[in-house]
Amino acid sequence: MYPHFKLAQSSWIAAVGRKHIAGDIVGATREFARRNRAAGRVLMGLTKRRQAEAQLYASGSSAS
Repeated sequence: MYPHFKLAQSSWIAAVGRKHIAGDIVGATREFARRNRAAGRVLMGLTKRRQAEAQLYASGSSAS
């Protein structure tokens, strides 16, 4: 992995985590939609994945 990817990934996870801990479930769910780009371009597959992740998060279920 590239170092800038790890930084971007960890900042995204931190943003979701902060909002989750603060009880801002709607805000945390919105963070998923903000992360749908690669190399500055919106990717449809990534957009769909983030939508599915947001739905799973909002439902309170786990994938396991």
